[in-house]
Amino acid sequence: MIATFNNLGADLHFDPHEYGFLHLVLSYALHGVSLDDNDFRNLLGMTREDGERLYADMQSAERAARESGDHWLPPRQVAEPTS
Repeated sequence: MIATFNNLGADLHFDPHEYGFLHLVLSYALHGVSLDDNDFRNLLGMTREDGERLYADMQSAERAARESGDHWLPPRQVAEPTS
């Protein structure tokens, strides 16, 4: 991970494995298990609302990268039905 800090926060640059790990952890914590807000905050160091915002921002960034062709994974090819 590379982090560039500024007065607004930090720009984070993850490799594909780091991104996948963070995405899975947030997805599981937000949607996979039932955690009290206090437990969520203690485990992840952020409020549930901050976690939801980060998760949504990650999804938006990934969607934009796919649309622009900058994503590290090639677009999925949909097989055409054969008759």
